Order: sequence, then structure tokens, then C-alpha cells
Amino acid sequence: SSDLAAAVDADGVHVGQDDCPGAARAHLGAGRVIGVSVHTPDQARRAADGGADYFGVTVWETPTKPEARGVGLAGLEAIAGATHLPVVGIGGIHLGNAASVIAAGAAGVAVVSAVGAADDPVAATRALVAAIGVGAAP
Repeated sequence: SSDLAAAVDADGVHVGQDDCPGAARAHLGAGRVIGVSVHTPDQARRAADGGADYFGVTVWETPTKPEARGVGLAGLEAIAGATHLPVVGIGGIHLGNAASVIAAGAAGVAVVSAVGAADDPVAATRALVAAIGVGAAP
């Protein structure tokens, strides 16, 4: 994935545990953003040492990506507490639980179904932004 990101001059790439953030950094250089999916504080520390800029943490299982295993709010909190880098919660997040993800230490949330499956995606996005308190929605 970092080869493709470099080939298309992307601003960054998000890699999984089977990928090496150091290799992605070597392909992309210092000016690009590298995110890494992590499941434990140790994985976060290793990825940070390898050049990660932020972490993606699956909070709850989701039909959108059935192979992803969630760590729950306690796991998210442990990961966020083990690093100074931003953590983004993903997986099973919706309007009713997004604020709890931020309260557990996430810098932000990533959603698919909460917006993509909404009758009014713009209103759903605005409601999520308001729920997590990260600024004005577009």
C-alpha cells in the first residue's frame, strides 16, 4: 500500500499490523502521514518507534469489516494512554456511542455506516461532529 501511495503522490497511507510503518516511511519520506492499525499498547509503542503518526483502533466489531476484532473502550483507553500520538477510534461507532470513544482518549472517530447508511448523510455527519465536540460541521 505504501508503494501505491508513493506512486500516486498521496499525502499518506494507513497500514495494518502485517505492514511495517518503517518501510512505509522509507517509501513515502518524512513529509507524509502514516497511520497504523493497532490492538495493544505494545503494538502502538512499536509502531511509534517505526515512524507512525497516528493509530487506528477498532473499538467494536462491525459488519463493515467482519475480520476486525474490537478492543472495547478499555482497550482504546489503554492504547491512548500509552502514546502521545493521536488515536482514532473505528468500528461500530455511531451517534449513540461516539462521545464515549472520545472520552476514552481518542482524538477522533472514523465511521462508515453511521453516515453512509443514514437517510441524510449530511445531517448524520453534523450530529456526529456535535456529539464529539470537535468543531463546527460543514
